[in-house]
Amino acid sequence: MASAVSAPRGLRLALSVIVLASLCLVLVASPAAPWLLLIVLVLAHAYPGRRCLHGHEIIDLGVPGWFKNHLQDVMWFKWELVFEHRLLHTGVLDLLDAALARGNGRDVVALAAGGGGPEPFLIEALRARENRDLRLLLTDYTPNPERHAKVAARFGPGWVEYRTDSVDLFALPDLPTGATLTLCGAAHHFLPHELARFLDGAIAKGQPVYVLDARASLRSVLLMPLRAFSFSVAAGLWYSVTQLDLRRLGTTLTLVGPLVQAYDAFISALRMYGAADVRALLAQVDGAQQYHWDLDGMDGLGDVSVWAGWPRETDEE
Repeated sequence: MASAVSAPRGLRLALSVIVLASLCLVLVASPAAPWLLLIVLVLAHAYPGRRCLHGHEIIDLGVPGWFKNHLQDVMWFKWELVFEHRLLHTGVLDLLDAALARGNGRDVVALAAGGGGPEPFLIEALRARENRDLRLLLTDYTPNPERHAKVAARFGPGWVEYRTDSVDLFALPDLPTGATLTLCGAAHHFLPHELARFLDGAIAKGQPVYVLDARASLRSVLLMPLRAFSFSVAAGLWYSVTQLDLRRLGTTLTLVGPLVQAYDAFISALRMYGAADVRALLAQVDGAQQYHWDLDGMDGLGDVSVWAGWPRETDEE
């Protein structure tokens, strides 16, 4: 990862834009363009009443470890670009800051974050915003030591830690008192009744909750696969050159990696929770009325949505 961090500013972004533009030109000029337009029109007609459609992503079905790490590297490539070029709406950080203020104000526990997730970038941005002493603990049901090493190499020691034992978000272990629990880029991997179980546990412990994911919209269904394909090609070429990795190069040039990530992005977009889905979810949660729920970030923050909750008594402190 070090080579990517030290790269000239904007070079990776330019590569990603060139790949995306090239892909769009190929699709428009393709003989299949009329069929693609038909698919878009069908989705536009069918999607508004069909939110939160759950399917299986390839990365969830079990793939070789090196390939899974490659897919996660591509996602980190994307998050680095987003934060390096400040492409994320400030409201995303503002709501996380608000959730932290209702907890102990310092500790964040990232759940289902075995691949690293966007949390290190979010906390790094918050630390830089006010020069605050924030600490992040990354956890997952299936910890990944190789990802742990990459997180440490990218962010350094001191404020990011990686828990090496399994952490089940349906049976939360002892965690720092008042820590804010985050579920970033992962909520769509869980069915509504599973998220309800997680929220039951968080509420029982009285800990703030912060959830970030892609926005549930037709725009996401249409654009996420294109972006995922483009980022996969750009990142694959970048890492193949900077790390002299022939396996990455082969995965990219044969389009295996880009096609897998485009497919997973399409399935992910269909699985995203909209505001109505979250309200229905909270109605299933015992004790949800004990929390203040901020759902304002479900719309209007670009291509992401965020929502959070914290004990009502903390609003009065």
